[in-house]
Amino acid sequence: MASASPRTRTASSRTAFGRAAAALLLFSAWMGLLFAGFLLHGALHLLLVAASWLFPWRSLSPPVTPAGRDEPPPD
Repeated sequence: MASASPRTRTASSRTAFGRAAAALLLFSAWMGLLFAGFLLHGALHLLLVAASWLFPWRSLSPPVTPAGRDEPPPD
């Protein structure tokens, strides 16, 4: 099984980073305009939808359970 080349992984991580940055920018704009009182007849919430759609969800690693979590607490 061949793994992705370092160049491909770097480009992929840059793309994921750029998408995360754009999603953060949209989310920040949504929060700022919402707290400022601009609702724009509900169209403002489309910024939140766009931020959620743009965020690179597949690039996130799965949560890792800490070691020893299944053991009972010490007495």
